[in-house]
Amino acid sequence: NIASSGKIVAWGSGSSFDTGSAHYAEVSFQNIKNSNPLPFVHEDDKDPVSVENWGGTSERLQITTQAIDDNGVKAWTVYDNASYINGAKNYWNSLTDSQISELMSEGWTMSARLKIVSACDSNSSESCFDQTDFAVATWLDAGAGKRFAMIFGRLSNGNPEIKLLTGSTSSGTTGPSYVVTNSTANDYHLYELVYDPSTQTADLYVDSSEDPVIENYAGWNLSTAGKRFTWGSGSSFDTGSANYSFVELKPNTVINEPPTAVAGDDQSIHTGDEVSLNGSDSFDDQTASEDLIYTWSFTSQPSGSTATLSDSGSITPSFTADEPGTYVLELVVTDEGGLSSVADEIIISSENMAPTADAGLDIIVNVDDIAVLDGSGSFDPDGDTITYQWTLTSAPSGSTSSLINSTSQIASIVPDEEGQYVISLVVSDAYSSSVADTMTVTAIGAEYAEDQLMDVSDIISNLPDSDFDAKGHRNSLVNRISDVIALIQSGMLEDARNELESIIERVDGCTLRGSADPKGGGQTFAADYITDCAEQEDAYDILIDALNAIS
Repeated sequence: NIASSGKIVAWGSGSSFDTGSAHYAEVSFQNIKNSNPLPFVHEDDKDPVSVENWGGTSERLQITTQAIDDNGVKAWTVYDNASYINGAKNYWNSLTDSQISELMSEGWTMSARLKIVSACDSNSSESCFDQTDFAVATWLDAGAGKRFAMIFGRLSNGNPEIKLLTGSTSSGTTGPSYVVTNSTANDYHLYELVYDPSTQTADLYVDSSEDPVIENYAGWNLSTAGKRFTWGSGSSFDTGSANYSFVELKPNTVINEPPTAVAGDDQSIHTGDEVSLNGSDSFDDQTASEDLIYTWSFTSQPSGSTATLSDSGSITPSFTADEPGTYVLELVVTDEGGLSSVADEIIISSENMAPTADAGLDIIVNVDDIAVLDGSGSFDPDGDTITYQWTLTSAPSGSTSSLINSTSQIASIVPDEEGQYVISLVVSDAYSSSVADTMTVTAIGAEYAEDQLMDVSDIISNLPDSDFDAKGHRNSLVNRISDVIALIQSGMLEDARNELESIIERVDGCTLRGSADPKGGGQTFAADYITDCAEQEDAYDILIDALNAIS
């Protein structure tokens, strides 16, 4: 912004300027990219432009810019070096190393370093410049009411055309330029060079234009011959020639470090599960994580596995662990600069626990009766679905019996011969099988229970009276056993079992409770008919065998 009123500075007699008063303006630059004002401020917080007396006929002009711009220049300082070239004062000098270091210490890792190159001696015909990628910066105080301006000229096939508020233009080959051309004292233009570190180029904006007037501004070359312009007769400067400066825009060297891949923590999963991977913790010093290129791959898989990644270029791919074992994958990420990370490894352990088979309890049945086999106690610790396989491993000589529904949870067999039938059960999940569990079906003849009952009846009949709690209980037991035999022969097995269980209650005290159950006394057990424990236990064992035979 131009101040509402110009300030007056008296140059004093004997200065290189004329003896009139020179006006200067307070100038600030607005960066249209981020709307941060870029004011010209004296380094000691004095007036924006200050003139100080050195105690002689020379004055010093100091201008310090403090440009807060993430895309480019942080700050630079222009000093008058109090030297004269053909009568014109040279106002330009370069930043010192300490000043540059100070800027860098403030965290500006991507800014433009300005190097001020001394102008040529007026009498020299030698080439003054032999470099590329230059832009031009000129600070002018035209004096006598003229305004302070900052001008960037485009360098293309020669030096830029530079027009002062007053005075003549430079000679030589000129290219397109945007400069202050109006000679009106109060007219000026704002030029902004916005530097882009990613492309190392700059765009030129004029008067805060929305779009750049010139793009990739810093890409043109400077001719090998330096040009000068003259102020011309009658200007507020002296009649000598004035030098202009070339400013090199050169970004600090930024080392692009390779990114770091983070494949995530190792996982332990169940075979058959879908495995989700996540590389979002990967990072880079220049490229955002979501802009990295992700490359996932298997480095090893279990034997037989055909697992593939859903999208090997995704941040979060997945796959199905189709076989038990160990899956090893790696992630490599690549940044926008083309640098790739070291591969990061992730291990997926897919362990399968074998199921457990339970063939059930042993069974005693009569020959030609069905024996039901129950494998419902089998299980898989992983919760997998299991299949069943029953196998008849041995049978009595002459038997032709076979298993029914041998691949079901519930199977069966009908024994056709007396003896033992050994049967095994193996259960399997999709990946492994159990250890075999066995059970035995014992088949007895229909007359077996009758024979046992007849034997126990004879034993009871021959016991002395002293072995019974009452005289009539001998006959009671013998008669009731005869009734059971009759029920068996009639095929009324359920009635036979009920009656036999009732008889056993009268001879079970010694075996179950250590002594014969007495009469009375409020006990809940029926009184035993046989009181001698040795005889009672013999009878009890035979009766139990008979009961099992018909159960």
